Amino acid sequence: MRRMSLRKLLIGSVVGSCSLGLAVASLAQTAPATPDNGASTPAAPSKSLEEVTVTARKKAESLQDVPLSVTAITKKDLVNTHVENLGDVVNQTPGVILQDVGSEFGSSISIRGVTDLSFGAAVPATASFYDGVYLRDPQVINLSGATLDRVEIVKGPVSALYGRDAYAGVVNYVPQRPGNTPQYDLTQTFGTHGDYETNVSLSAPLVPDKVFLKIFGSYDTFDGSDFDKVSKQPGGAYDKKDFGSLLDIHYNDHITTQFDGYYGYDQFGQSDIVAIAPNCGEDPGYGLDQYCGTAGTKGSSFHTADNPGAGGTGNTRRVLLGSMHNIFDYDWGKIDSITAASRVNEENFADFDLATNGIPFALSNGTTINEHNYYGSASTTANLSEELRYSSPQDQRLRYGAGAYAYRENRLFSSAAGLSTIGIPAGVTFADPLLYKWATPYGEIGPNYNLSSITTTEKAGFANGEFDILPNLTFATQYRYTVLDQSFAELKNQYSAPLGSRLDSTEQYSNINTSLRYKVTPNVMAYASAANGEKPGGFNGAATVAADDAFGPETDRSYEIGVKTNWLGNSLQADLALFHIDTRNVQDYGPSSDPTNAAYVIKNFGATSNNGAELNLRAKPILNTVVTFGASYMDPTFNSGSLDIADAYNCFAVPSCAKKIVYTKAGLPAIPTGGNIVPYAPRVTLTTSAEYDYTLMDKYDGYARVDYTFRSLEYTDPSDLTSLGGRSLVDLSAGLSYGPYSLSAFVKNITDDRTPTFFNYQTVLNDFHKVDGILLPTGRVIGFTLGAHF
Repeated sequence: MRRMSLRKLLIGSVVGSCSLGLAVASLAQTAPATPDNGASTPAAPSKSLEEVTVTARKKAESLQDVPLSVTAITKKDLVNTHVENLGDVVNQTPGVILQDVGSEFGSSISIRGVTDLSFGAAVPATASFYDGVYLRDPQVINLSGATLDRVEIVKGPVSALYGRDAYAGVVNYVPQRPGNTPQYDLTQTFGTHGDYETNVSLSAPLVPDKVFLKIFGSYDTFDGSDFDKVSKQPGGAYDKKDFGSLLDIHYNDHITTQFDGYYGYDQFGQSDIVAIAPNCGEDPGYGLDQYCGTAGTKGSSFHTADNPGAGGTGNTRRVLLGSMHNIFDYDWGKIDSITAASRVNEENFADFDLATNGIPFALSNGTTINEHNYYGSASTTANLSEELRYSSPQDQRLRYGAGAYAYRENRLFSSAAGLSTIGIPAGVTFADPLLYKWATPYGEIGPNYNLSSITTTEKAGFANGEFDILPNLTFATQYRYTVLDQSFAELKNQYSAPLGSRLDSTEQYSNINTSLRYKVTPNVMAYASAANGEKPGGFNGAATVAADDAFGPETDRSYEIGVKTNWLGNSLQADLALFHIDTRNVQDYGPSSDPTNAAYVIKNFGATSNNGAELNLRAKPILNTVVTFGASYMDPTFNSGSLDIADAYNCFAVPSCAKKIVYTKAGLPAIPTGGNIVPYAPRVTLTTSAEYDYTLMDKYDGYARVDYTFRSLEYTDPSDLTSLGGRSLVDLSAGLSYGPYSLSAFVKNITDDRTPTFFNYQTVLNDFHKVDGILLPTGRVIGFTLGAHF
C-alpha cells in the first residue's frame, strides 16, 4: 500500500522531529484562531489548570462540582495523544477496560469490574451516546474522524439519569459545535504499517449570529502490524470512511435547534489472532480441554512470528446517525426536546481453519480431510428515541426537573457455522449426518444457521431535584420509572425447521440516584452517593426448550464516597473516591437445560461484590507543564453460592456437570466460582501523562508529551484458570505550530508491548473441535501529522 522509500522517509522524519523536541499540537489545540485571518495568538501563561465543563448530569457544570466519578478527555488531549478509537480513550481512564473480541465487533466496556460477560449478546453494560444518540455498539463512532469537543466517561450506575443500559456507566461523545468564526481544518497523518489518515472539517456561519454549519469527513486506513504466514493477509488492517455535519439555528436568544448527522462505512480485515494449544486441563474425551495459564506476550511461543497458525475475524460496519435537539431557554426554565435515530449494520466473519490448521474429519467414503471451519454473523439494529425534559432555573436554592422518554429498537441478527466442502470429491459427503452444507465465501458449510429478531419498546418517566440545605450543603436525587416490552421472533433455529414462534416479556423497574455534596471550603468538596442500575433481560436464539427461552434482568447497586479538591491557586487538583458495588442475577453463558443441545445460552448466575478506590491527580508544577496521574484498585469477586460458570463450556457432554465442577489437572480438586475474580476486571490500572507547552523564538508554539498506561493481570474466565498478563503502554508525541500550520510526530506503543487483549479460551462450533486463540494488540506505530487550520 505504501512504497518502501516513503516508509523510510516518514520514519526518518518522525525520529528527527522527536529528537529535536518538536512536540506539536495543531493550531486549533495550542492557540485559538483569530476570527479574521486565522493567525495564532499564544495563550497567556497561566499557573492554574483550566476548568473542565461536563454535562454528565444532563447540565453544564464544572467537573470539580459533580458528585460523581467522571473522567473528561478534552479536545486538546484527544488530538495531542492521537486518539483513534475507544481503546485509546480507555487507556486514559483508570478503572475502565474495553472487552474487544476483534475488529471492533461485539465490544463491551467494563467499568469498575461490572463486566458484560455476554460480550454484547445481551444489552451492553455501559451506555454510549453521540450527542444524545444512543449507540448499542460503543465503538461505532470513528473517533479520529469525528470532530469532538470531549469524551466523558461517567462511572457507576446512572440509569436514573440516562436510562438505556447505563448500568455500569456512560460514555458520552460530545461534538464541537460550529460558531460565528469561519474555520477550516485539514490534517494528514502518515505512519508505519501503511497508516494513513485524512481529516477535513469546515465550519462557517450561513447567517451571522443565527445559522451555523459544520461539515467533516475522514478517510483512515491501516495495513495492520502483523502478517499471517498461513492466510498471507495482514492482521489488524482496516479502512474507515466517515462523514458528518452539524447545523445550529439560533432563532432568538431563547430558542435554538441543533441538527446532527453522521455516516460511517468501515471495513476491518482479520484481527491479530494467534491459535494456541491447551497447556492445562483434563480432556473428558470430547475435545473440550480447559485452558489454564497466562496467555503469552511478545517472544513467547504464542506470538505470530513463532506460531503462525493465526485465525481471522473481520467486520464490515455501516453506521447512520441523526438527531434534532430543540432548546427553549427562558427565565422560567429550560425545555429540551431530543429526537434521535440510528441504524447500524454489522457483518462479522471468522475463519477458524487458520487457527486449527485442519482437524481431520471423516468422509462417507472412508477417507478423511482437514476441515475448514467458518463462522459468520450479521446484525441490523435500528432505533428511534424521543426525550422531553424540563429543568427549572439553576440559580435557585431549589432546582428540579421532569420529563419522559420513549425508545423503540428493531434488531435482526443471524449466525451460521459449519465445515466447508473445499477439497471434497463430487458425490462424497461428511460421514457425520449432522454436517450439512451451507454456502459461504469459503465454500459450503453445515446447517448451523440461526435467524431471529427482537423488537424493544421502552417508555420511561423521570424526575430530579436538587436542594441547597445550607449554602454549602446540597442534596440531589434522580428517579426514573421504566416499562420495557420485548418481543422475540425466531425465524430459523439450527436444530429444527424454520420456526414462527414468538416470545414476549415485560419488565418494570425503578432507578434511583441520590447524592449529598458538602463544600468543606471553597476548594474542597466532599460527597456521598448511592445508585442502582438495571440491565434488561432478553432471549436466547439457540434455545430448544422453554426453560432456555429467556433470561432475566441483572441488577447493580453502588455506594460511593469521595473528595474533590484544588489547591495552590488551582494548580493542583486531587479527586479520591471509595466505592462498593453489588450485582445480582449476573448474565452469562451456560449449559442448555436440554442435554442434547450443544449450544450455549445466557442465564442468570449468582452475584458479585466489589470494593475499590480511585485517585486522580492533575497538577501544574511549573509554568506550561501539566502532569496527570490516575490509579484504580478494585477487588470484584463472585459471591459464595454462585453457579460454577466455567463448567458451562464442557458441561453438556459430561455427566459430572450436575455437580458444577471445573476440570483441572488430574488429582487437583474442583475449583468453585465463589471467591473467584470477575473476568476482564484487573485489580490495578494506572494512567499518567506529562505535557510541556512552549514557545520558540516567539514564533513557534509547541508541546512535548508522554503517556503511560498500566493494567495488571486480568482473568478471562470465571474459573480463574486463564489470564492475560500485565500490560504497559508508553506513547510519545511532539511537534510545533506556526501561524495556521502545524507538524506533529508520535510514537504509539513505543516498547512494542504485545500482551494479549483478549483470550478466547473455549471456542466450540457445535460438535467441532475447540479452538483457542489470543487477540494481539496493535504493535508499535510511528507517524507524523501535517495540519492547516484557517
